[in-house]
Amino acid sequence: MFIKLLRFLIFIVIFYCNSDCSLFAQQFKLPETITDKDYISNAVIFRVKPEYRSLCTEQGVSIPALTKIFDLINAQTVWKKFPGKKSPETDLNKYGEKMEDLSLIYELKYSNTIKIQDAANYLLSSGVLIYAEPHYLPQLLYVPNDPAADTSNTATFKQCALKQVKAYQAWEIQEGDTNIVVGISDTGTEVFHPDLLPNNKINYYDPINGIDDDNDGFTDNYYGWDLGENDNNPQYNTIGHGVFVSGITAGVVNNSIGIAGIGFKSKYLPVKIDNATGSLVMAYESIIYAVDHGACVVNCSWGGYSGAGQFGQNVVNYATNNMDALVVAAAGNSDNDYLIYPASYNYVLSVANVDCSDIKAPTSSYGSRIDLSAPGLSVYSTWVNGGYTFSTGTSFSAPLVAGAAAILKAHFPLYSAIQIAQQLKSTTDYIDAIPANLSYAGQLGTGRLNLYRALTESGIPSVVMLTKVVGDNNDGTFTGHDTLRIWGTYKNFLAPTSAGFKATLTSTSPYVQVLNNSTTLGIIPMLGTKDNSIDKYTVKILPSIPVGYSIDFKLKYEDVSLGYVAYDYFSVIANIDYINIDTNKVASTVTSKGRIGYNQVNYQQGLGFTYNNGASLVSTGGFLIGSSTGMVSDNIYGSTSGNYDDDFKLQKVVRKIIPPVISDFETTCMFNDSLAGSTKMGLSIRHNAFAWDSAGAENFIIHEFIIKNNSTTTYPMLYCGIYMDWDISTDDGLSDRANYDATNKMGYVFSSLGGVHAGIKLLSPGTVHHYAFDNDGGYNGSSSSIKIIDGFTGFEKYNALKTANRNLAGVNNNGNDVSDLMSTGPFSLIPGDSATVAFALLAGDNLTSIQGSAEVADELYNHTSSVNEMITDKNPLLLEVTPNPVSDRCKITFNIPESGNVSITIIDSKGKEVLFLLNAITGIGYHQLTPEISSLGAGMYQVCLSYKSKVYSRYITIVK
Repeated sequence: MFIKLLRFLIFIVIFYCNSDCSLFAQQFKLPETITDKDYISNAVIFRVKPEYRSLCTEQGVSIPALTKIFDLINAQTVWKKFPGKKSPETDLNKYGEKMEDLSLIYELKYSNTIKIQDAANYLLSSGVLIYAEPHYLPQLLYVPNDPAADTSNTATFKQCALKQVKAYQAWEIQEGDTNIVVGISDTGTEVFHPDLLPNNKINYYDPINGIDDDNDGFTDNYYGWDLGENDNNPQYNTIGHGVFVSGITAGVVNNSIGIAGIGFKSKYLPVKIDNATGSLVMAYESIIYAVDHGACVVNCSWGGYSGAGQFGQNVVNYATNNMDALVVAAAGNSDNDYLIYPASYNYVLSVANVDCSDIKAPTSSYGSRIDLSAPGLSVYSTWVNGGYTFSTGTSFSAPLVAGAAAILKAHFPLYSAIQIAQQLKSTTDYIDAIPANLSYAGQLGTGRLNLYRALTESGIPSVVMLTKVVGDNNDGTFTGHDTLRIWGTYKNFLAPTSAGFKATLTSTSPYVQVLNNSTTLGIIPMLGTKDNSIDKYTVKILPSIPVGYSIDFKLKYEDVSLGYVAYDYFSVIANIDYINIDTNKVASTVTSKGRIGYNQVNYQQGLGFTYNNGASLVSTGGFLIGSSTGMVSDNIYGSTSGNYDDDFKLQKVVRKIIPPVISDFETTCMFNDSLAGSTKMGLSIRHNAFAWDSAGAENFIIHEFIIKNNSTTTYPMLYCGIYMDWDISTDDGLSDRANYDATNKMGYVFSSLGGVHAGIKLLSPGTVHHYAFDNDGGYNGSSSSIKIIDGFTGFEKYNALKTANRNLAGVNNNGNDVSDLMSTGPFSLIPGDSATVAFALLAGDNLTSIQGSAEVADELYNHTSSVNEMITDKNPLLLEVTPNPVSDRCKITFNIPESGNVSITIIDSKGKEVLFLLNAITGIGYHQLTPEISSLGAGMYQVCLSYKSKVYSRYITIVK
């Protein structure tokens, strides 16, 4: 909503390229937790759609729609992230996993002052990209300690972690292999540290002679590579973190000095990722370098809440599926269950931190995405200047697991990277039952690393639920009294299960009752799959379940004959208080509290309002109603900048009507204004939404509001309407304009650059009011606007609701940040009385398009044209009952082509006539009844119309 500076030249350039560029592609939103310190300024990573491959080269891209955007943002350099990468020759690897294509990923640097989010959205507006996002900067995941003062103990005793994970016993079986390489993606190593140098993976094919002898694009990468500063010296620069990490994995064993790395004979490949100032500028790129240079395991003791978006997952997919390498990552030191990346990406082995007693370390992150735990508290390892020290963090739990994975790879050379990970997970020591860990049960992974068990227990299965389907055979909102049916596909990565293998579902939630909790999956061979679609788990949701409640489930895998027990965890959100409507060309979200587009503020929980699968065209929207300047209720912007009102309280959660009665997709909910405090009016509002998927009716959603006065006060001057803060143009709506179409009673907004239009149309009878806002309070040639960017007070809202009419906004040369309000009133509401208002929210390619949609919406809602006979040809009399559901009084409309006797009755679900409404000769044309039906109980009924020996019916739901 807020004004953002953008120079006039930018608008001219966009306007110039508009004929070639789609300005309404997908949209990038910078995560709320991210600051400008979490990404490289003026740098964007993007991936080109494969259909434009012929226009992409090693040097850059030459797609006209994209190069014009390059000019717009003053792109200085554009380069391919991974030169030489080709599209995979096959879609799947030998294990059936999807291969990743890195060949169309690029990065650019630009010099314009445009913010990073806007730059990404300009690039996306070209329509030729899969994604565009910042170059994120992760952080090191450790908690520094002072150097150890106690030198009386031997190094062995200082390395209690090795004893804890049974490394000494494991080495009796397998010492690893010098051909197995662990990539250490970090801040560099101390190349000539006596406890590290012998285990450095030397590249003998490219000695230090100033020539790229092995033709890999990196000259003299003999000891590794410094990606952060782009040279052949992986020696640490400003931060010794990588030196410490390297020792845990690869400290030389049996050299009579220092420490022993768990990887024993395994080699390590140092890949330095930080620049001269210590920023981790080449973190994800280092994973590619490591696997391309022989690493079968890559350790990442760094991360961030932002991850690297889709780019980061692309990198992990390539390492895992294309190169068969395992990525191990630290889970974080935030002492919470927030997702840290890369640890939370698919395929990554995420490692939490425990102390020497297997108790969760105080700082360690936890959660259902953790795979296993390993010691990381007061770890002893190599340090700078040939020294050693102690330190703490998941940064040092992860390399212990990475080194263990290298040992396993030597022992099980035919195992894939995923199988190595599963072997480590399935042979851990269970630690959830330790009293101090009870509150973290299921959130520390399968347990604590045990390398000895991982080497010796080779007959154990490892089953994972790859896909999950949850349904309720109804509307998918999972509300009270619903029965969930849960099933999925299970893959076994290791030894075959026996005929008695089963899975059991449990939940500790007090709001559910698990009915069918077990399924026998039987024999699943190694790398085989099976599903329980025939024998689904069933779970009854109790009526007392709170709104938006997360049901946590625990899945226990058990094979008694093999001694195999494992656990999986997942959650299902039940009783959600919003529904996405995407049945036609527009998609939006209906909430249970009057908001439209998003359930929460700041673009949270919802689709916004989109057209043709493009970016959201709205930032905030919703219903508002007022009886005076001191009594206005809504859930849109509040009286001060950055705040939102919260006047409406959910009474009945939004749900989908199945089967739909009026349209192809219908929802209903109820809320009141009881949260408005001293300004509440005692109103309840039933909100119904209708959408069609038939040709001609696919560009709008109708919102109907039935307002009931539950107070003892008469309100003679009520106004109500829909407010939408539209953002049509890709610069967060800064170049938008608003106007009014009196013929269609429709306010609409469009970009000054042309293209998509969006509008609000009043459908119900009554006086129409339109207020077009310049959000900065700007002048439209006749009046200054109510200013939105400093807050939207109740006084301002009521005046906007009743103003007739401010019809223009954004009238300057370049447009403006605008919003729009369509309202109706005044109407009087006595105690116990109800009134109905309805609006259509529309979008289309141009003004003519939304004008046509406005006419169709009017026809469908008000039945003013015979066009309805084409749209509802299975209902030739156009019999409709609104609202639906209904509580007290409904409206029955029908169209008679010839005079004749008409009989209308209401029958219940057992076929019994419960209410007689009409039996009379009726003339040609449209007719309307408004019967009182409050005497009928809650339930499903049919309104039956008998005419010329035929009966026409419509279902109606009565609610109380």
